[in-house]
Amino acid sequence: MEGCAVGSHRASHVLPGAQLARPRRAYGESAEGSARVSRAPSRWRGATWLESGAARFWLCAGAQREEGSGEDAYEQFAALHRDQRLLPDKDDLLRDALERNARIIDAALAEAFDRQGHDIAISFAGLIDARLYVAVSGEEVGVAIATQATDGRFVEERLRDVLFGLVLTAAEAEEWEPRADWPSGELARFKVACLGLRESPSSSEDTPPTR
Repeated sequence: MEGCAVGSHRASHVLPGAQLARPRRAYGESAEGSARVSRAPSRWRGATWLESGAARFWLCAGAQREEGSGEDAYEQFAALHRDQRLLPDKDDLLRDALERNARIIDAALAEAFDRQGHDIAISFAGLIDARLYVAVSGEEVGVAIATQATDGRFVEERLRDVLFGLVLTAAEAEEWEPRADWPSGELARFKVACLGLRESPSSSEDTPPTR
C-alpha cells in the first residue's frame, strides 16, 4: 500500500473499484468495506478504505488533482487499484497490529509505574493475556506473557518474543533475563522476563559518590 499524509478530512465520495478515476459515480459498501476519496481544501486528494468488520479507517494513497494529466490523483488511484496495490495488504495489517499492541503496552506501563508493586493485567486482541509489574524501587519491570491463548491455542514462541520486544523498547530497558518466578506470586502458563531499566541521569546525580 502506498500513501502520504494529507490531513484528516471527511470522505465525500464512495467509489466502485472500476470507477476510482470518476469520483462522481458512487456505490454502496461491500462486506469488507468501502473505498472513498477524501477531498482536502486544496488540490490534494486521498484514497481511503473503511474496513467495516474491524472498524478501521485507512489512508491508502495521496496525490494532487491535476485534471487531464497522467499524474492526476484519480488516475494514480485507479492505477494502484488495477495493480492491486491500493488496499491494505498483509504487511499493513501486521504493522497495524504491532502499533496497536505498542499503544496498549505504553498505557499499561504508565499505569504500572503509577502503581508500583501491583500487577497490571492487559490483553492483546482479547486472545493473549499478559501482566506487567514495576518493582517498588522502580528499577525493574516484570513482564509475563501467556503461553496459551484464551481460545485454547498455544501462543507461538515467535509471537511472544515480538511482544516481549515491544515491552523492552517501550520501557527503554537496558537488559533482560528470563525468570521462573513472578513477584506477586505463582503465575501458571506464562513466560516471565525481568527487565532492568537504564539509570536516568537525574537519579545518578542524586546518588552520593562512594569513597
